[in-house]
Amino acid sequence: MSNEKLHASADVWTRFAPAFSKAMTSQSNATGPAVAPNKAMLAALHALRPLSSATTIHDVGSGPGQVTSLLLDGYAAQLPAGATVVASDSSAGMVEQVRARKASELAAGNADWERVSTALLDVRHLATIADDSVSHVTAGFLFFLTPDPRAGLVEVRRVLTTQAGGGALALSSWLRADWLDATVEVLSTVSPTMTLPRMPANWDSVEGVRGEMQAAGFRHVQTAPVDTYWDYETPAKMVAALIAMPLLQVVIRDMSEGDRARVEGLMQEWLRAKNGDGKGRLLGVAITGVGRK
Repeated sequence: MSNEKLHASADVWTRFAPAFSKAMTSQSNATGPAVAPNKAMLAALHALRPLSSATTIHDVGSGPGQVTSLLLDGYAAQLPAGATVVASDSSAGMVEQVRARKASELAAGNADWERVSTALLDVRHLATIADDSVSHVTAGFLFFLTPDPRAGLVEVRRVLTTQAGGGALALSSWLRADWLDATVEVLSTVSPTMTLPRMPANWDSVEGVRGEMQAAGFRHVQTAPVDTYWDYETPAKMVAALIAMPLLQVVIRDMSEGDRARVEGLMQEWLRAKNGDGKGRLLGVAITGVGRK
């Protein structure tokens, strides 16, 4: 991967928020690549500080609401009556996706979403959140995408409560994934100098993530690898989902139309070589981490 940092601006995430949300929700809750890691992340959070003790749960870097949705699907019945859920993101487009999801869920009769509010916030600057005011924070595949992951961890620790043994953070990151390997290989084929930006130091290993959390002041830190997968119907649909990712858009935005078409074609060839021309499965390994203030 290149030396460029692995992040896209809030404006880029906003521009591609509808396509990103569509790509993610086109995968069922059973097969999306982030589902297994984020379920494991929530289970570890619940084990460390039960969600039955929640006052406010803040889903930072919420994107279109994948973690918020999994939280409500799996744990709404255990949340105290007055517990609230805040979904925040630095991208206005992503915040709007959560608002639309909430409206859709409420219209369908899912009252659990009445707990949810949204906020436009950068995890490094949670300015409207008071010190020691949040019982639980979730951060699905967030910190390594920010310009300063350590600053985000420190800011999350600030807002977590000191009560009842300290508030708890749960997060996830990537160790490796077939779809990332494919992207790196294809980009280097199109241009030897072109590749995905690098992961920040320590965020692509179980030990590294543990060290980052501890360095930010978290206690009782537990990290673990989690196997996951990404099922797809055809190579063309898989490539469309990958191309919708804002980070890849940042890399290919200055390409000629010919080179962009070549990237898409080579990606489809890579998938066909691995899994044939129909349905397929790509494998990945995520990292989950939990800790207390």
